[in-house]
Amino acid sequence: MAESWIGFWNNVGKPDRYYPQPSSEKAFPNSPSHIAEAATEAHKVHSIAAYRATAILCRAVIEAVCKEQGASGRDLFHKIDNLFDQGLVRRFVKETAHVLRAIGNDMAHGDFDQELTSDDADHILGFMDSILDEVYESTAKLTKMQELISQRKASKPSP
Repeated sequence: MAESWIGFWNNVGKPDRYYPQPSSEKAFPNSPSHIAEAATEAHKVHSIAAYRATAILCRAVIEAVCKEQGASGRDLFHKIDNLFDQGLVRRFVKETAHVLRAIGNDMAHGDFDQELTSDDADHILGFMDSILDEVYESTAKLTKMQELISQRKASKPSP
């Protein structure tokens, strides 16, 4: 039996050539790995025009950020506001998180009456990226620069 499948794939080619392959990938090296992996996956599904999946994953990433940051509240709306209240995100990032939450909720609950376009998904993805940048990526880059400055000052010879 196994030989028949081997023969089949030898005749038609590799199975992965029949499944859309992601053409874009983005890494989030300073974000917690479980959040970074989901965000990278959102970029992958976006690259194969899976716009609903992009919206749902982006919303899930925002919820994971809230949980990881210890945001309190009875639902995601209040957790996003709590991130802002704690000073972890700016007002603009809070508002973008609420946009992602609302669109992601619509997709997760089967409200497909309005199609998501490529442009919509681009914006959703960009908003998710800005939230991760605000909470993890830029913070880590700033910390690294501050450490480099301190090291330079410490290694500078005294006059």
